[in-house]
Amino acid sequence: MLTRLLKSPSVRAAVVYGIGGLGFAIGNMLLAKALPTKEFALVALVIAVAQLTSTVGPLGVDTLVIRYSINLDLRFLARVLVSSTAVAAVSSLIAWSVYGFSTSLLLITFVICVMSSANNVGASIFQSRGKFLEALALTESHNIMIVVAAAVTVMASMNVAFAPLAVIALAYALSAIIAWLGALKLPSVVNTVKITEVPWKEGLTILAIELAVITLIQLERLTIPKLLDYESLATFAILATVAGSPYRVLQMAVNFTLLPRLRQAENVAARRRIAKSEAIIAAFIVAAGSVFVWLLTQPFIEWFLDGRYQISDGLVAAAILAGVAKVVSSFTGTSVTALGNERDLSRLNFFSWIAIAVGLAAAVALAGYGLVGVVLGVSIGWIFLSAVGSLISARYLRTT
Repeated sequence: MLTRLLKSPSVRAAVVYGIGGLGFAIGNMLLAKALPTKEFALVALVIAVAQLTSTVGPLGVDTLVIRYSINLDLRFLARVLVSSTAVAAVSSLIAWSVYGFSTSLLLITFVICVMSSANNVGASIFQSRGKFLEALALTESHNIMIVVAAAVTVMASMNVAFAPLAVIALAYALSAIIAWLGALKLPSVVNTVKITEVPWKEGLTILAIELAVITLIQLERLTIPKLLDYESLATFAILATVAGSPYRVLQMAVNFTLLPRLRQAENVAARRRIAKSEAIIAAFIVAAGSVFVWLLTQPFIEWFLDGRYQISDGLVAAAILAGVAKVVSSFTGTSVTALGNERDLSRLNFFSWIAIAVGLAAAVALAGYGLVGVVLGVSIGWIFLSAVGSLISARYLRTT
């Protein structure tokens, strides 16, 4: 098992994601310790809005460059920047209207959204060329910068959300510039379909699927301020940092490495070998990680934050359930995205939005039970999406 773990691309990706996730966790915990509860909650909310926007901004191009060999030039870059800027403007204004952001918070949210969208496309280009480490370094660099953001906040004795967010914006900008300078010099992909025009219709279908998934990922953060309060959002952000990070890291790693490998697999047997191997390894990691999450989450948070935030057994259990559901969904959803035809992608798109509706309805219905109820409600949406993805992708892994 140890040999298989070390050879697994998903595990290698998870290690790099884990390093970035560790930086994200350390930065978040330091910010939670240094900032007032509402200001820390605002940092978590802006990051959630930015991650949602960075998925929409490229209009599906970040996945299309993996599925096809697309000509990369300044015209291509201009399209990405125009769409990213437009989407960032809309999402920032919506956040300002819904959550009452200040003008400074509105502006920094806009900058983070634009730069994160451009960075995602650059990283996807490296990923499509099989340069996984470079792509991972680009996608995770901003997580390390959160530690720097926290350090600046602590050393300058600042108690507002704008300070760490400004550092994060700078990190995204530097990463995006480096990504595109390198990506434009890369050779074309050999084992993918070459096209001269970007298939925007297919891209928008994939975008809708990815938007649904990232919306589910961020659904707790987006709804807690409305269903509960900012104190509950801050508590959830801490819970997600400590208890949710292991699952999120594995979820991202599976999606990162499984999509291009399944896409390039020569036959059904090769697909089955890849999927089975990665699933066994992921199950082992999830089982071991869940034990550590259950045992260590509460004592660590209580010790590090001096008892400022209370995490119950029910919250930890809900976080574990949500984490497992997200990892399973990453396997099924990635399989459909890699192997499915346009009809399959449309079906997954439709049911992904149904999953959001299911998760949101369940969260609203269970909000009376507090934060535990909201987390469990969103988990129901993930379980629904996992089941649908399994049914759609099953035919691509059958031998007969």
